[in-house]
Amino acid sequence: MSYEIKRLDDVPAIVTTFHTDFDPATELATVITEMRQIISDEAHPIYVIMDLSTFTISLNDLFVGTGVGMRSRDTANKIESMENTIKTIIVTEQKILHASIKGFERFGLGKNLDIVDSLDDALKTVRDAA
Repeated sequence: MSYEIKRLDDVPAIVTTFHTDFDPATELATVITEMRQIISDEAHPIYVIMDLSTFTISLNDLFVGTGVGMRSRDTANKIESMENTIKTIIVTEQKILHASIKGFERFGLGKNLDIVDSLDDALKTVRDAA
């Protein structure tokens, strides 16, 4: 499978790992739907970690992903999953994603986002806050 969503047992978080063969054009909408359902079903708010450390994003992937994200703004479980998300942490060393995520926040397209270089850094953020 090109992605995996896992609920962690030791901290209030899910980790979505995007593998090298992930295709945003055909799979991102499904990932968003699955993540929102998992987050909405939680009894208490959780952290959402999106691990893109092994996925190399192209400029086209970025545009496609932004479009999919914008179209999914009014889909099922949006409000519930937003209310149940403490913070979204993006794991990547890719400079294009660092710049994009900062831009998304600046223009109100994302909120409460962090970006870190490693999964260990993301987990440390969650553990330090818990």
